[in-house]
Amino acid sequence: GRQISKDTVYGMLKALESGHIIYRAKRYDLKEGRAVEAREKYYFSDWGIYHALHGIEEHGTQGVLENMVCMELLARGFRVYRGKIGRREFDFWAERGKEQYCIQVRKNLEDVEEAKEAASVLASVKRQCRKLFLLKEGEAPAGQKGRQKEIVYRNILDFLENRPKKGEPDGLEIVLTGRNPSESLLGAADYVSEICKRKHPFDRGIM
Repeated sequence: GRQISKDTVYGMLKALESGHIIYRAKRYDLKEGRAVEAREKYYFSDWGIYHALHGIEEHGTQGVLENMVCMELLARGFRVYRGKIGRREFDFWAERGKEQYCIQVRKNLEDVEEAKEAASVLASVKRQCRKLFLLKEGEAPAGQKGRQKEIVYRNILDFLENRPKKGEPDGLEIVLTGRNPSESLLGAADYVSEICKRKHPFDRGIM
């Protein structure tokens, strides 16, 4: 295949970022108290771009959930980073004025050991901040001890529904596009529309 330089790749990413097509989340080192420009992660401003390139993939659910939460936090006026504490990382460190949140995002807690590790990272954060564990499915595990009691488990849909609990980020309206919405999402939505094809060049074999 054709080889391109690292500078060219970074130039392309910068152009996409400037056009608000992607968002670059730097890592925030809690021990050093600063953002570090290494191993950043990029999020689509519209996840439909990913679907257009790769189709609907079940194994991409984790990325979709992270992307949704990142975009919602940005819409609520937060500065959003990837979180880092020592050699361990968590999904998001979010700041808005004096408000600070450390957040993990997961589809569910079926992988018990991974879920324990994710919660352990949040529990290890000693800063005064809100600790949120957002789930697509499932509930908070029983028997939390010590600092793990500080972690608030919430359903992602509830988090996005503009119904924050006391001390959590206040919500805004959110617009989602895509295919095959769940019944719970349809039930929560105030407005649902469906677009159908009437005519397309594909019908004439034009790709």
